[in-house]
Amino acid sequence: MLLYNDGSKLAQSLPFGFPQDLDQGTYAITVAGTICTIYYTDTSCYTETTALPTLSLGTIQLTSFTTLAKRLSQAAHNVAEWP
Repeated sequence: MLLYNDGSKLAQSLPFGFPQDLDQGTYAITVAGTICTIYYTDTSCYTETTALPTLSLGTIQLTSFTTLAKRLSQAAHNVAEWP
């Protein structure tokens, strides 16, 4: 007999693995990363990495996990489209 547990209704409305045990309050959103540039010539290939500084994307007030997940997704989308 195969049994699959979809989890709670809250878990079903959140992205897979999203924490459900955070405390109510205000959370800061930051992003940092590294750029890897690949250079090549007729005879060689090499890479250079550049660290991106930590950028503040503001804060999010945790009032519901569904809203927090949606706002984090929107913030990530905005960073991905940043020129």
